[in-house]
Amino acid sequence: RAFKVSKYSEVVQMLGHVFRRSSTALYCLGFYLTLAVCIFSSLLYYAELGEWDPVELKYMRTGVDGIPKPTPFESIPATLWWAVVTVTTVGYGDLSPQSAPGKVVAAITMVVGVLTLAMPMGVIGNNFTAVWREFEMDKRMRTIWENEDKKAIHDSQFRAEPLEN
Repeated sequence: RAFKVSKYSEVVQMLGHVFRRSSTALYCLGFYLTLAVCIFSSLLYYAELGEWDPVELKYMRTGVDGIPKPTPFESIPATLWWAVVTVTTVGYGDLSPQSAPGKVVAAITMVVGVLTLAMPMGVIGNNFTAVWREFEMDKRMRTIWENEDKKAIHDSQFRAEPLEN
């Protein structure tokens, strides 16, 4: 049902045209975000690894309070969640680095995330402007054609014989 509405809503159709025209930029965005998430999750995993504790059988990191605690970054796939949240600038705060190298990686991750998300915005904006202009031109042309049709119908009603000139 939701997709049927797009047939009747010019705004939804316009946005569809914009995203189709911007597909290359959006594919690049997806690729770069995926690449950034993989790289920065790996970097943070190694920055926050800590020391192996044979008693706990876990990697332990020293927290802000100086007490060793198990690192929440247990593996690179587990660290992917932190990287996705940080790169997309959501920032839940459920996981955070404690070490100086981890904080440096986090700061770089934030900057790269903002820059990566900003890259395709110019392309999408230009495509939106172009589609908007086309939409406005089509609207004007439809109005002109409708007025010409109305005039032709009106003029034909007053002719004695409509097929003669």
